[in-house]
Amino acid sequence: MKKKIVLISIGLLLTGFILGLLVSGIVIHYKLKHLPEKFTQEFIQSKMLQNIDPDDRQLKAVEPITYKYAGKVVSLTKEHFEELYSIVDSFHLELKPILDDEQYEKISDKMKRLKSKTKIP
Repeated sequence: MKKKIVLISIGLLLTGFILGLLVSGIVIHYKLKHLPEKFTQEFIQSKMLQNIDPDDRQLKAVEPITYKYAGKVVSLTKEHFEELYSIVDSFHLELKPILDDEQYEKISDKMKRLKSKTKIP
């Protein structure tokens, strides 16, 4: 009888653990999937304001500053992805003569998926 209770308890713990991993994975995937669509100057500014939590008096002075720096963050991110894509494209071109068609197609497909997931603002 004790053995049965122990086995059931272990089974429930494992089931809970697995379900927890699946649910957290789904939530993280959903949040990351929609992040590039939200990555605008206004989105970054709203996050900055949310973190600062200014009162009404401070808001008038803080808004233009957060808008300016949110624009810089978006611009830097755009430059980063453009440079990253350029480096990866050069990497692929240098590898092309060495790889067979199947290998080259595989890395090209991965790059296409990366570009589609990381939309540049």
